[in-house]
Amino acid sequence: MAKGISFRRLFWILFLGIAVYTGLKVVPPWAGYLLLTYEVRSEAKSAHHYTDDEILDSIISAAATWGVILGEEDIILTRDDVYIEISVAYSATIQFFGRYSKTYWYEVYEHRRLRTTD
Repeated sequence: MAKGISFRRLFWILFLGIAVYTGLKVVPPWAGYLLLTYEVRSEAKSAHHYTDDEILDSIISAAATWGVILGEEDIILTRDDVYIEISVAYSATIQFFGRYSKTYWYEVYEHRRLRTTD
C-alpha cells in the first residue's frame, strides 16, 4: 500500500522551489550590478588613455553583455585635469509569478585620481 506524501516533506519541497525561483529572479540583476561596478572601476583606472565617449561606449556595451540596459542619460562622467568621476544610476524591475513586480534601484559611483600618461 502506497503512503501519501507527508505535510512536512511537501512544505520543504514548496519552500525550496519558491527559494530557487526567487533566487533565479533576483541574482541575475544583482550579479549584473556587481560586474558593472567592476567595469566602472576599471574604466576609471584607465581613463587617462581614453576619451569620455570611448569610456561611455565601453560601459554601455559591457553592461549590455550582463543584461543591464543603460543609456547615455544613465551615466554621468565628469573629468578635469586631476580627477575623473563616473556615476551610473539605473533600475531593474523584476516580475514574480506573472503578477507581482519589484523595482530595484542601483547606483555605481567611482571617483579616482587620473594617472599621468608618459
